[in-house]
Amino acid sequence: MRTRFAPLVGTIAAVGVVTAAVFLFREVVPVLSLGVLYLFAVLPVALLWGRVWGVVSAVASMLASEHPWVKSYFRGKRARLREERLAQPVS
Repeated sequence: MRTRFAPLVGTIAAVGVVTAAVFLFREVVPVLSLGVLYLFAVLPVALLWGRVWGVVSAVASMLASEHPWVKSYFRGKRARLREERLAQPVS
């Protein structure tokens, strides 16, 4: 049972630690340059628990990042247009 949740806990912990580091350094270093730090979350997870958990940690890292492109794509005009399109009835 313990090993069943280890990849999930490890992924959450790795992304959380790197996200905390990004928030600590964002006043000193540009946010666009800090995105590479998420490799320190993705690579160990992928090496320890395999490709699937590596992809999960990569997606979690992308969603946790403060990259302007990610913000605009998932929370900006494009996201609102997609929500409006999905809300329309199919004819």
